[in-house]
Amino acid sequence: MSFPGLSSTYNIQYHGDHIFATFTPSAAIVDEWIANILRINSTNFCRVAIIQLCVGKRCLIFQLYHADYIPPSLIQFLSNKKFTFVGTGVRDDAYKVFQDYELLVAHTKDVDHRRMDLKALVDDLLEKVIPKPREITMSEWNAKQLTIQQIQMLVLMPLCPFILGFS
Repeated sequence: MSFPGLSSTYNIQYHGDHIFATFTPSAAIVDEWIANILRINSTNFCRVAIIQLCVGKRCLIFQLYHADYIPPSLIQFLSNKKFTFVGTGVRDDAYKVFQDYELLVAHTKDVDHRRMDLKALVDDLLEKVIPKPREITMSEWNAKQLTIQQIQMLVLMPLCPFILGFS
């Protein structure tokens, strides 16, 4: 249902992307817009799709979104206070995992260096580059099969804070 005259829709182009904006003073249009968004997205809207764990040069990428169940060993590992899970924004990530799956991550440490993101931190402190193209960062992370570029990013993102912690 649309209400003529109560809203305007704009197609904003930004660096090759098309962003569709609805401009309205109407609460009914807001209701319609939200209903459409909820219908377009699944009931698992914004749910955590993946857990990445790296210890040394060994990494685990676990697809929570498609998991048949969460193994007790993972539950025990994440909730063990002897282990510290390090990363940029890891505290927020742990909160999301708890909200979505009731998985407790007991001990986190955010790597926060002058408010830089991980890519800038690695470049600044390790003088290395993390490939992080927009088409990969904005890709479908809840897909059953991931691309090699997605896997590479999933390995490098948790591995770099680990390396930073020991450099």
